Amino acid sequence: MAAFTAAKLIAFIKNYIGIRVDELNYWSDSEITLCWIKNSTQKLKPFIQNRVEIIRQLTSPVLWRHCPTKNNPADLLSLMKDKDCNSESKDYPSINLKIDPYYPPFVTVLVNVEENIELNPERFDDFEKLVRVIAYCRRFLANCRHPESNRRLEPLTLIELQIAENYWI
Repeated sequence: MAAFTAAKLIAFIKNYIGIRVDELNYWSDSEITLCWIKNSTQKLKPFIQNRVEIIRQLTSPVLWRHCPTKNNPADLLSLMKDKDCNSESKDYPSINLKIDPYYPPFVTVLVNVEENIELNPERFDDFEKLVRVIAYCRRFLANCRHPESNRRLEPLTLIELQIAENYWI
């Protein structure tokens, strides 16, 4: 909701003051919100999907950046205690504002898992080619589970080919 409110507020202010803004960054400490804004809205619930679509109409997803919660200037009021608000002194709490446009990039990994991936054996000229494709697919999956230093890059072994062949028998 905060990103939605920010997008609408900034669009209103830009329109109201009537000046051209060349560059503007939007900040959020919610990684989930940033994922919603930067990725497909097809699988979101309607309430969230509608708001994300409005955010995208008003802003560009590439302008949204992540701000760690501990450095979020919007949380300044929540850091203040009641006595600070009622006090005559202006000793407001300080927070470390290390926000700049070149903040470390927010990394998003999107995984789409398909349960039943079917391999049509009729697409292959001979059984040996089919076995090799299956063996390489199994090798790829195994390599994805290991760090780069432990990945197997050498030619297929006899054992890998036999396991792939047994898959079809």
